[in-house]
Amino acid sequence: MISLSSPVLAWQFEVSAQPNSEVTAQSDKVVCRHVNHMQQIQILRIANIPNWFFERTVLPGEELLFEAYPEAELEVYTYEIASAILTEKITCDRLALHQNLCHQL
Repeated sequence: MISLSSPVLAWQFEVSAQPNSEVTAQSDKVVCRHVNHMQQIQILRIANIPNWFFERTVLPGEELLFEAYPEAELEVYTYEIASAILTEKITCDRLALHQNLCHQL
């Protein structure tokens, strides 16, 4: 359950072009959730899916809901004084919400 005290950002996964047909044939999109538990701003990016680009800025304490393919890799960059450091790579199948939880949102 998402806490009412923390802000939630819900974004439709934006596609810069049509995704590779091999990717779409492999799997359906899943709804994913990421929470920024750090004290720094995070920049989230997915760049491993051909012809797709996803990037969002998430403030400390914020939650982000987004759609992606399970094989997409979410890159988490921590922003510190004019530089961003890659701190984590997470495949979106690990961030996917269960179907019944998605309906509660």
